[in-house]
Amino acid sequence: MPPTSRPAGRAPAEEAAARGRGVPATPVRAALALGLLIGFYLLAVLVLVAVAALDVFLARGPGLTVVAVEGWLGSLAIAWCVVRVVVLSRGRPAGRDEIPGLSLTPQEQPELWRRLRDLAERVGTRPPARIQVIPGAGAMVQEDARWLGLVAGERRLFLGVALLIGLPEDELDAVLAHELGHYAHDDTRLACLLWALRSRLLHTVRTLEHRAAREEAEQQEAFAARAARRRAAGKPPPVKREPTRGPDHYLALVFSAYARLCLRLTEAVSRREEYAADLVAARIAGRDTTAAALRRIPALEAAHDLYLDAYALMGWEAGLLPPEGQFHGGLALLLADSARRAELEALTREPLPEETSEERSPYDSHPPTADRIAAL
Repeated sequence: MPPTSRPAGRAPAEEAAARGRGVPATPVRAALALGLLIGFYLLAVLVLVAVAALDVFLARGPGLTVVAVEGWLGSLAIAWCVVRVVVLSRGRPAGRDEIPGLSLTPQEQPELWRRLRDLAERVGTRPPARIQVIPGAGAMVQEDARWLGLVAGERRLFLGVALLIGLPEDELDAVLAHELGHYAHDDTRLACLLWALRSRLLHTVRTLEHRAAREEAEQQEAFAARAARRRAAGKPPPVKREPTRGPDHYLALVFSAYARLCLRLTEAVSRREEYAADLVAARIAGRDTTAAALRRIPALEAAHDLYLDAYALMGWEAGLLPPEGQFHGGLALLLADSARRAELEALTREPLPEETSEERSPYDSHPPTADRIAAL
């Protein structure tokens, strides 16, 4: 999307909500993601420049010495590793794995689609083209944007089956409004840049680590073979030494450090996006309703896991499963049971795990639920 444009119909209150927790504007977030992606290649260039500078320094020395030759050979090895892994080895294209789920058409679920389109109009954004039901009590949105998010694409909404079965209608509206808020704030478009950045970093770091581990294994195998030959000849085994670290090992450390920096920066923005989407949900469904939904979702996740472990999959080894098309039908019965419902209501009143833990990871994409409720 061009920096000066925004989705048609976005209300000023939407932009105020996005700024409510300090979420940077869309152009700023896009510039951050693009800058980090460019920085990945600049890091490779800086490594090559440093290697070239070292070669120049060695060339100005007293002449052709063993140290100079070893330095040139080491520089050549490092340069080749950088070119091979960063430039020549492209890896798979940045993208996403397909999420398995059951598609819900407007003909099959007209009421759900009507509610979703009404909420999208109130939020001021384009509704998704597809709804897919997935296991569990999670929800997420995707957009198949192209050209690094400049061209809009098909939107998809993924809803956990436990949410559809167990949430009251007003709390389900809060969940749907939250996800639509991600569309309204261009979060799904910017995700294309983040996928490109993370896939490139992940491929590079994994390749370097794999090559470093393979080199270390080859050295250990060579040592073991040499020791076996000496024992066969009646000689004492050689003194074992630590494997020699090659350029792949040190390059992996460099790019791993840059990957951690990128994750810290981008996940910090992602957490702010969650707060902004919560504000959209609060404006549409109400503050207390949104907070209640956040508290109920972990309980529904626990109920879903209980249903799978203690009910639906009990007869797995005997080939006994719920009837086709009714796999989660028993979950509705479990949630309708008065005793089980009382247990779930008690769970929603218990302290959340984050409220009893002081640990906060800078690499979490979502803020702690307790913090989100406190913000509401």
